Amino acid sequence: MNAYRNYQALLNLVPGATPAQFQNAEIDTPGRALTTTVNGTARNNNAFRIDGAVSVNVWLPHHVGYVQSSETIETVNISTNNFDADQGMAGGAAVTVLTKSGTNQLHGSGFFLRNQDELNANTFQNNANGLAKPNLQTSVYGGTLGGPIIKNKLFFFGGWERYSGLRGTQAFYTVPSLKMRNGDFSEVAAVFPNFRLFDPASGAAGSRAQFPGAAVPASRISPIWTKALQFYPQPNTTQDLNRNGLPDDFVRQQDITNDRDNIDLKISLQRSSSHNIWAKFSMLRANVVDNYTVSFDQGSNGNTKIYVGGIGHTWTLSPSLVLDGNVGLNRQDQHVTGPDFGQNLGSDVLGIPGTNGGVERYSGLPAFDIDGATSQYDLGTTPNWMPLFRHERSYTFGSALTWVKGRHQIRTGVDVVRHELNHYQAEFGSFGGVRGGFQFLANQPGVGAGNTGNVATGNTGYVPLVWNGLAGFVLGLPIERQKDSQELQMTGREWQLGYYLNDHWNATDKLTLNVGLRLERYPLMHRADSGIERLDYNTYTVLIGGKGDVPEDVGIHVKSLYLAPRLGAIYRLNNDTVLRAGYGMTYNPLPWSRPMRGSFPYDVYSNQSSELNTAFPLASGIPPVPVPDISSGHIKLPQNTFMRTPDPNNVDRGRIQQMNVAIERRLPGDISVDLALVHTRTDGGYADINTNYAEPGLGQAGRKFFSVAGTTDLNDWGSRTKSRYKALQVAVNRPFKGGLLLKGAYTLSKVENMTDDDGWTSVTWNNPLVTGKNFALAGYDRTHVFQMGFVYELPFAKNSNNMLASIVKNWQINGIGSAYSGTAFSITGSNPGLNCPGCGTVLINVSGDPKPTGEAGSKDTPWYDKSLFSQPTGLGAAGFGNSLRNQFRTPPVWNVDLGLFRSFPVGRFRPEIRIEAQNVFNHTNWGRPDIGFTSNTFMTFRPADAHGSTASSNGLGTLWCVWSSS
Repeated sequence: MNAYRNYQALLNLVPGATPAQFQNAEIDTPGRALTTTVNGTARNNNAFRIDGAVSVNVWLPHHVGYVQSSETIETVNISTNNFDADQGMAGGAAVTVLTKSGTNQLHGSGFFLRNQDELNANTFQNNANGLAKPNLQTSVYGGTLGGPIIKNKLFFFGGWERYSGLRGTQAFYTVPSLKMRNGDFSEVAAVFPNFRLFDPASGAAGSRAQFPGAAVPASRISPIWTKALQFYPQPNTTQDLNRNGLPDDFVRQQDITNDRDNIDLKISLQRSSSHNIWAKFSMLRANVVDNYTVSFDQGSNGNTKIYVGGIGHTWTLSPSLVLDGNVGLNRQDQHVTGPDFGQNLGSDVLGIPGTNGGVERYSGLPAFDIDGATSQYDLGTTPNWMPLFRHERSYTFGSALTWVKGRHQIRTGVDVVRHELNHYQAEFGSFGGVRGGFQFLANQPGVGAGNTGNVATGNTGYVPLVWNGLAGFVLGLPIERQKDSQELQMTGREWQLGYYLNDHWNATDKLTLNVGLRLERYPLMHRADSGIERLDYNTYTVLIGGKGDVPEDVGIHVKSLYLAPRLGAIYRLNNDTVLRAGYGMTYNPLPWSRPMRGSFPYDVYSNQSSELNTAFPLASGIPPVPVPDISSGHIKLPQNTFMRTPDPNNVDRGRIQQMNVAIERRLPGDISVDLALVHTRTDGGYADINTNYAEPGLGQAGRKFFSVAGTTDLNDWGSRTKSRYKALQVAVNRPFKGGLLLKGAYTLSKVENMTDDDGWTSVTWNNPLVTGKNFALAGYDRTHVFQMGFVYELPFAKNSNNMLASIVKNWQINGIGSAYSGTAFSITGSNPGLNCPGCGTVLINVSGDPKPTGEAGSKDTPWYDKSLFSQPTGLGAAGFGNSLRNQFRTPPVWNVDLGLFRSFPVGRFRPEIRIEAQNVFNHTNWGRPDIGFTSNTFMTFRPADAHGSTASSNGLGTLWCVWSSS
């Protein structure tokens, strides 16, 4: 398991799973849930249950709701292919966690794990820059205790775990140099000969003059820029940390802290010899400091509380009839605020109209986004998703009856889930959020081809550099302004219902058939006090379900019933060889409360973009964002106001079909090898397409809905994506015998899709000229994935009692070795002449289908041959670039984690010391090289591109267990 002791790391040992990773900020998910894609399906399709109850972060459904302490877990069951019919509302993996129970014997454990600076190597990036190793202090401690309350009748089990972590980082920022603070960019021109600084007041684009000496005259410097300088620290090092040859580097140590407690309790009642009843309660409480920004020494603050409860039973009604069931609750309450929370720095300090607002939620420093593709020189970088105030509930009810009749084992039951979401979190747009924000250079992948190259200090045909954007800030001339506001609470209420019938039929002594059918219903989501909403394109009016004369479903047609067959066969050739085949269908279980949580009229996001090489006056601020009145059920959508609206005739849930054939063979040494061919087809994944796109060359005024929508995007949400996965999967298993256990997996696969995510995601291209390019290699595709875990008891002196034996016996070594291909990535390009806002991303031109020829990590030899790349031109499909989405690949990765355990049995006591090391060989793996085509370091690696280079993250701890008879 990883340093956070997360049982989800076991997914790494399952064929078809990509390496499990952290996702989202630590302040967002303090339990450090892991996410993975399984058999090519979207990560949101995985489902987790704790003692039968659904556990999901409704807002971030790729995360389990509650990460239970590993010391309290009895078993973890992971299913990834052709589930039985009683497993539903899952597409990739169905994971079930069972909590330990008490017994007639009193038993318990205590544990302590410590990791600190002295046990770790410095990061590659710090070593490369001559920086000291940052602080690192982690303590994990707690204990478990279980036993009888009434012997043979009533039992208890409980566990407590405390995680206290401090993780220091040497944070690097790019800030204006002393000359840049005064509007002087001459040092940029000296390092980058292709840099030009055009005077926007000297004429229209195409006939502009340059500022003499690449410097903005003092008389032209914006007073707001002068005030904003107080929030920029000055460069504090002469080291060129960002490798751009300029004196613009700022470094600071920042400490991320995570202090959390997990409590797990379970009571079991043996009501009779045939009836067992249990009750479960778990709780997580966490406080996290994370997400620092350049302007403030303190970090953001997060407070999270999660509660899990459940009651269940198993009742043997007769020797052939068993009734079981459970009810459960997963609850999350979370508040996160930025370091600038509570101060209206935009309106009161900088004097910019339209920033901040009348309630504290809108407080803070507005965003000044200099270069959308990077964070260089950005100011006001508190994430646009802060602050947040989230309250979520998930309820589960399930009941099933199992009947054994002859060679048949028939199971039938119901499965009911209800999700409730209540949020204050306005977070649309790419910067600023509720504080408001301004962008000076839109060179961000996915923002829109027309914005690529749009900058106030640019000129026709000129491909601007980041310093053109910074000069725009000096002049007070942004090209885009955004503001988000939320006066109405965003709510979601939705049911997921399942009914199933399954038969395990031992047809012969060698053949077993599994035949099942699952029926699922997903009624239309609604709000706490209304139905859902959608945009009527014909009248440009937003319809609010259940308000005025508007029907609650606003004309959205949802499928009433989904049929999911499950078929499987197992044939035993002999005692050592088994053949299997299966086909199963499942449906996308994504809670609509994520993508449909609420845009307009709940989250009111206004954004305006200028025409090519024009700008808005920063001093004029942001136009007022109107607060809508929803009482009539009909609201005219204001111009420049974003909305995500469901397609009323295209919202059925995606269908996931999985097929496999496999052979399992037991080899000498008790090793079993399972070889499988797996194919997964997903059709109808949820995604946006922006309907307010332009045609090439027409600019902002050429957008399809420009007359009513202005320059904002209009995202039509529906079932429109597909993915295809094919794989050869190999599982290797050896049970713990003779002191050795093996569990490993190898997957050779390829996955193609239209979007890597599902639900809250958009296709890369919206204009029909290039929408065919959306289906391409997935960003999470890894051709080869190999993971092998092992446990080995050292054989020395097992039966000896002399002095030497007391030192060398009872040692155990364990670990996981992994090796896998790099991930796929795209390279963006620039084509200012395309001028096609909302159309989609411009990619680079490339000759042929190149393969990496450089050395991973090299700062001199390019990873791909740079001479093969060029900028696209033209107004047709070729103007978007001829390279493909995710055509290129990062270097391969390998890693080894090891543990050394030693037990000291003393009667009923069994103390144990554990020494664990992550990345024990201190191997540096590399991510993506610099893909900025205009950068001096294009296609080479910078120290910041290293990952997995925290080196030997070692832990030293003790675990002891105590048993006593009752």
